Amino acid sequence: MTPAETTRFLKTTLRKTWSNTGFSVSSRLGPRIEWDDRGPTVAEVKTTLVRAGCESEDRYGELCLRIDGRLILFDRFNAAGRAIEAARREQWRQEQERENELVREAQRAKCAAIPRPVFQQSNGSIDAPVQDAFEALRQRAEADVKIGPERDRRPSWAPPLLLGEELSELCLVLGHLTPNDKPIARLWAQFADPKKVGTYFRERRSNEHKLSGVSCRGFSLHAGDEKLGSPLFEVQKHAGGWQFGPRLWPATYRSLREREWESLLRNREQHRRLAAMYDDSVNTRHRDAELQQIEKLTQRIEALDAEDIKAAELHNQRQQQRLRLYELARLRVLDFVGAPDAQMQLAGRLSGHVAAASRRSLIRFHWSAVSGPIAMRTKWLAWSAARTGCAAKAGTPPQKTLRVGVGDPSLSSKQCCSNEAN
Repeated sequence: MTPAETTRFLKTTLRKTWSNTGFSVSSRLGPRIEWDDRGPTVAEVKTTLVRAGCESEDRYGELCLRIDGRLILFDRFNAAGRAIEAARREQWRQEQERENELVREAQRAKCAAIPRPVFQQSNGSIDAPVQDAFEALRQRAEADVKIGPERDRRPSWAPPLLLGEELSELCLVLGHLTPNDKPIARLWAQFADPKKVGTYFRERRSNEHKLSGVSCRGFSLHAGDEKLGSPLFEVQKHAGGWQFGPRLWPATYRSLREREWESLLRNREQHRRLAAMYDDSVNTRHRDAELQQIEKLTQRIEALDAEDIKAAELHNQRQQQRLRLYELARLRVLDFVGAPDAQMQLAGRLSGHVAAASRRSLIRFHWSAVSGPIAMRTKWLAWSAARTGCAAKAGTPPQKTLRVGVGDPSLSSKQCCSNEAN
């Protein structure tokens, strides 16, 4: 039988026997029969269906019926009790709705009290002179590394930049540098994949990253000697020019204790309802207990509100600091792009070893004492002397060197602008 035929058969069989009883039969999730307790008992209905041809079996001492292999369910209810239960559920629903409205009002009031981040930042566009400067820097990076057809790994080109005092402090506060790190950053060049497979897909399949004949696709500034963490500044070459980032979008503070705060609000509302129920001279003790619980919950809620306001202020301060960090890093890179040779020579002087910063020359930097701004020179040289055990003299040559460009291959050095892979 189909479900419709099963429903019709059960209704017809029951109404023949009890015409005055309103049976409700459904077969959506299996045959189910419902009627109120003014009609026959469950045993009488089962006996009638067995006589009509339904299958029966004894399961754990109870008679179960099946029709076409499907179990028949029986529900004999009390109409008055069901009405009372429905009224109780409706009352509970209304109380929940009132609680939800109170929570929403409290959330709106709390959001109005929490300060919002307000700041402005420049867009990602670059003026024409700056575009030309980055284009010249790209050509220099490509000329220094000399990518050949036999290369199968990306080259490395990362000149060092000195960080200013404010920029170094922001890097330290925001976790880009640790107290043991040197206050420098490196402008890492980003090269296209030189492998044949990457070149094939880039030149013939990609619509965005073609740039035929351009191997250096951008630059990213990372604090410290290694390329770790998020960049302080990045610039990418596109078909229409260069575009820099990253951009910081203001984010509203969201409390980590929101669920706890909402639970406390709901508990306080429930205790208030109970206190209103005990508002008479007989239940004074219970009412006082509820009022004490309300006072404790109110204090806890106020404490969470105060913590969230402090956390929101710190959150906004961090966003302001990160925005300032990105602006200073952008200005630092633009300053470097304007005069890269002078910047590299300044880094060499502060490290105690100077050389010409040309494409074919070797620049040696003290690997353990590349220092920060000039005002911190003495401090960093003393720190380097204590660490390496050598005399803190400005002209002491280092043990480890850093190569920019193409130098003597017999020297033991770590190449910064070389043909080695990242």
